[in-house]
Amino acid sequence: MTTIGIRSLHAWIAVLLYQGNLKPLFDERVRGWSSIERFYNDGEYNSRSSVADQNQELFQQYTESDYWQEAENSWWEENEEYYVEQTVEKELGEELWEQAAEQLGDKKFADERDRKNAIQEIYSTLVSDRRDESIENRDEIYDLARDEAMEESKPDHDTGFDRFLRGEYSYMTDIENSFGHIVTWPHWEMTGDAEVNISTVANDFSPYVNMKVNYSQSYHGAKRRADTYVVEPDSSLTGDNPGDAGLEFVGVILGVIELVGVKVCVGVDVMIEYRDWETDRKSVV
Repeated sequence: MTTIGIRSLHAWIAVLLYQGNLKPLFDERVRGWSSIERFYNDGEYNSRSSVADQNQELFQQYTESDYWQEAENSWWEENEEYYVEQTVEKELGEELWEQAAEQLGDKKFADERDRKNAIQEIYSTLVSDRRDESIENRDEIYDLARDEAMEESKPDHDTGFDRFLRGEYSYMTDIENSFGHIVTWPHWEMTGDAEVNISTVANDFSPYVNMKVNYSQSYHGAKRRADTYVVEPDSSLTGDNPGDAGLEFVGVILGVIELVGVKVCVGVDVMIEYRDWETDRKSVV
């Protein structure tokens, strides 16, 4: 007996067939989060929320890894001079300005503007020297500058996250092996010398719905048309016996009256029997 699972009364019917096997259609290298999102966000096997949950778990792993600290250290090394200098001016600016004025002494200038420009030149040198000293000694000014920079500027971790993903998960199969509780493998194909194979089912089913039935050995491999059924593998279906494999029938939107040859009984369970087709395929929802 073949089991039928109803996804949607008007559009979806999934059927389990004996003597067929599903295998992963292809694998792909992990190149960063965008490649993982594109691969698993297929719209059928995985929902957007499950892919988002996967992202959260992966990013949590990243925050606890050496890659996170490496990303922050790399960003800080590129920006430390700027932020330390800003902190020197914030914390020691008035003191260094007074030192600059003292160094200038009583030198005469044509007007006050020229005097201030001379003090500014000395001041800038003092700030730069104090900045370099702070970076070399890793003193309190340095620590304060780093803490404030990390809190206010937030280093861009996209590059670090992608580097973490490439380093820890080489292929999409590695992702599925680690996060199978969140996402499932979305790309499959049917294999085996099945007595009842996909083409047989498609050709057999077509006259009973009075429509053309396209089929494919891989998921989402069949051509979609508004007036055509599609039959393709569905790994989310499992059978009772070894070797069982799942097929999904994707139909056009039909009203109940248009479901010729189908008896609908609505109750605790929904039973659908195909009047003629059940002769060869005893089918129960």
